[in-house]
Amino acid sequence: MIEPLPEVLIRAEHLLTSGRREAAAALLRPALAQVHPDVVPAAAVGAAVLYAHTLAGAGHPAAAVDWAGWAHVRSRHRHGQDHLTTVRALRVHASALLTTGRARLSAAGYRGLITTLTTPVGPGHQHTLAARADLAVALHRAEVCATAHAELTDAWHTRRAHTDNTDDTDELAVRMLTRLAGMYRDCANPYRATGCYRRALHRAHHSLRQQVHEAPPASRRAPPTRASAPTTRMPGRHRRTRPRPTDRALHPGTDPMPYPRKYPQNLIDAAVARVQQQRAAGDHRAVTAVAQELNLQRRLVQKWVIDSRPATTTSPAVQQGPADQRADDTDPREVVLPPGLLWCRLCDQPMTAILGCDEDLVYDCPPGSFRPALPAARVVDAIGRAVLRHAPRIVPTALAHPHSPQMAAACAGRVISRVTAGRAPTDLRITWRPVITSLVPFTDYVELARTLAGSNPAHARELLHAALAAVDPATAPADPLHADAAGTLAEVLIRLGHPSAAIRWATYAHHAHTHLRGPAAATTLTALHTLATAHRLVGHHQRAYHHYRHLAEQLATTAGPEAHHTLAAQASLAVVLHQLGHCAHARTLLADTITAHRRAHPGHPATDQMTGHLARMWQHCAEQRHQHPDAG
Repeated sequence: MIEPLPEVLIRAEHLLTSGRREAAAALLRPALAQVHPDVVPAAAVGAAVLYAHTLAGAGHPAAAVDWAGWAHVRSRHRHGQDHLTTVRALRVHASALLTTGRARLSAAGYRGLITTLTTPVGPGHQHTLAARADLAVALHRAEVCATAHAELTDAWHTRRAHTDNTDDTDELAVRMLTRLAGMYRDCANPYRATGCYRRALHRAHHSLRQQVHEAPPASRRAPPTRASAPTTRMPGRHRRTRPRPTDRALHPGTDPMPYPRKYPQNLIDAAVARVQQQRAAGDHRAVTAVAQELNLQRRLVQKWVIDSRPATTTSPAVQQGPADQRADDTDPREVVLPPGLLWCRLCDQPMTAILGCDEDLVYDCPPGSFRPALPAARVVDAIGRAVLRHAPRIVPTALAHPHSPQMAAACAGRVISRVTAGRAPTDLRITWRPVITSLVPFTDYVELARTLAGSNPAHARELLHAALAAVDPATAPADPLHADAAGTLAEVLIRLGHPSAAIRWATYAHHAHTHLRGPAAATTLTALHTLATAHRLVGHHQRAYHHYRHLAEQLATTAGPEAHHTLAAQASLAVVLHQLGHCAHARTLLADTITAHRRAHPGHPATDQMTGHLARMWQHCAEQRHQHPDAG
């Protein structure tokens, strides 16, 4: 006899409340298997949410993502976006996505959850603030640390504003402080982490003390009978005669308390050794590459590298003129210089910016080079003043300080190809990029670069950099010549393996062509395809998805739904969907695209490439043991 689904749901909730997850999952699994996909009752949606919650707690987050996503879509269409079942499904779905490592998708889910909760219960409700805290954790996992810190701090202040400011027994506020301290700890900021831990510890002790005072007399512990027994006082707001060990970080002249280590020492040594090997090989992005390889925070790896370096001796003091004095007065953490621009003349290796022993930013060579580090403030000031003397037009005039050497140094990569540094900060040799004179037309440079893009992309990049030396892609107005050159430069950068640098040029080319020729022009669609490709190669899958979808819609309108470019855009869209985790939808879309492409373009080699992508999708799902609803 088949038990009704509402009764199964009630029994499963009781089992889950008592902690018996396996029994609840075993009870829900056969009940959900009997549900017809075309006729889904309301109880089945609630059972799917509970089953996803059970799977997530039992260590199966990938299956929980599928069930929670299915339940959220069904509940939203049946009950609406503000229904309790829809909210629960969205919360479980976002939590499972975060557990599987898809932090950006999880952050998007939590943003939708916050928007849904804000209307009925308000922004200061504990459920809304708890969702904001989970959003901060997802952003921190996605390495958007500054936004995560600001989000969680604002949520904590909102919680304190909607409750009594003197109430130290709020458990949600304590959890927020603990999470914020953990974020600061992972970002190698022990001082702020220590302060947050101290606040959370004080509030937790205060809450415990109030619970003891409010307990009945029979449940309290009897006081010690011996007069000499030591008494323990909870930390309150009284004056302390002796600072605790955790207060050393707040007192000058004492050693700060070491924050808790999260990783073993052998992992730290291996990461530092890997960074040193890549730096010795000439990779100026060694820290970022190792952090991505080990799935760690870049700031944490940089902190390990700095702690492992021996103390370096600075160069003897040199005569400082007025320019050097102004450079030393600036904040050393605010100076900027494009990566890969500064090279050492002694070892012929790129110099990277690191924090020195005195917490100042310095430029140093890879390990193995015996030379003193150069102060970054003076180096950047010298390069910025050289740019202001020779090419002041490239510095944006809309800034608050248009003649600042630091702002000019940030734009130095557009007019300078290389800077070699000697032993002193003022011993710099600057190699300027070739300047286009009026004798050579702008279009000739672009056509020559477009011709060399296939055979010599490095030379084409130098020509395009020279042609666009006076163009800032962030603020430049729409110009047809500059838009064509920017689109070609973006394609060359992608071919050379620099998609992150190609994004800003492809963005400018797309916006300029859209403004000049319209959204359906061939040049506009070409720039849109380049922009989508750059985002996909960098890993911005959500942005790449929107660009590919817009490209496919435009091509279907202009070229037809069965044109080769339209079907190729749909295939790329399916690949991005698979990278976002929508495996079933991606396989279905790619299979339909292959069928349409084989029918409209028989014998075309792109059909075999699409078939290979589809086979790799199936293989990936089989290796990861994905359990999709369409696979059963």
